[in-house]
Amino acid sequence: MMSVCAVACVDSGQFAVVRRCRRRSTGVQFAAKSIRKRRSSSSRRGAQLHDIEREVALLAELDYHRHVVALYEVYESAADVTLILELYVDRS
Repeated sequence: MMSVCAVACVDSGQFAVVRRCRRRSTGVQFAAKSIRKRRSSSSRRGAQLHDIEREVALLAELDYHRHVVALYEVYESAADVTLILELYVDRS
């Protein structure tokens, strides 16, 4: 399990917030995407668990593809799922 701390908010959307974070031991930076889970099937807030699982499965399957950010770790709590991803910085 990687020990990371959030540095800054990068972006947010309807179901998720992406924060820039860094590994405490090395200082290497990552993106932490926190996705809110839907609490009930009738709720409109949050993403359905099967959609989150599908995203994780696709990222794992396309691991190390040069056009897809790498998935390093997945953490799950009662309220959300956090994906630790490769941090892509657009330098253009």
